Amino acid sequence: MFFLGGLVASLPSALARTTTQLIFARSLPFALAASVKATANVRCVSAGPGSKPRKVPVQDGVKPTVGAYSLRDNAGARTKKKRVGRGLGSGKGKTSGRGHKGYHARASKARPIPGFEGGQAGLLRAIPQLGGHKGSKLKIARVHLDTIQHWIDRGRLDASKPIGIRELAQSRCVGTVKDGVTVLARGGQFLTSTIDLQVTHATQRSIALIEAKGGKVTCFDHDKHTIRALLNPHKFLGEPKPSSVFDKGVPARYFDAARRGYLADQVDKLMERVAQYKEKQKN
Repeated sequence: MFFLGGLVASLPSALARTTTQLIFARSLPFALAASVKATANVRCVSAGPGSKPRKVPVQDGVKPTVGAYSLRDNAGARTKKKRVGRGLGSGKGKTSGRGHKGYHARASKARPIPGFEGGQAGLLRAIPQLGGHKGSKLKIARVHLDTIQHWIDRGRLDASKPIGIRELAQSRCVGTVKDGVTVLARGGQFLTSTIDLQVTHATQRSIALIEAKGGKVTCFDHDKHTIRALLNPHKFLGEPKPSSVFDKGVPARYFDAARRGYLADQVDKLMERVAQYKEKQKN
């Protein structure tokens, strides 16, 4: 600096003034940087995992400002998932850390399922299955008396003709019919028509309400095949016939007159003929 000052003093006044300004302008950034370095510490602040740290000058005793560049998770809070099966260089290639073959090398089998006994027949398989299967319940469609009367009022059912399973199904008074149709007494106070119902089941109260209006109820023994023939007669040869008195497997309710079984009258006639035959044998 003393050398520069002597050199400037030996120059003319105008040229010396210009040279002094140039020297001061070039040396000012170095002086400011030295003063900042003397009064502040440079701290590295990271914006988060995967980002480059940013140097921020902060004076002693002054906390850094909080911003997007200074927000990050705690150390170890977020770690990258280990990718397996990506070559030998990754350390988890080929067998992906599962070893060679075996139970634990297969997919999604970290532990055996409950009841697994190493391959031998488990306890559940060793114990015999006792008891039998009762079979599934019959899927019988339901129809109420108020629904039947509403369908008659709308003209979708004809009360002057017998109303059977086919008429109820075609008029959509009942839904899907698989094992039969039962008549329930709900809304019986709204029944005003005289009807002749031919279904598979009927409650005692519904029978009393229908017969109070001068109607008639008859319960027939229809199985699945007979019901299919009733609903789709064009797929079968002729009308299906219900079971007779001499057929086996006919439920007892169809012989009961209280339940309005269709075989009750035939049983009475058959018993009369048997009684007449016994009298003739005595004589």
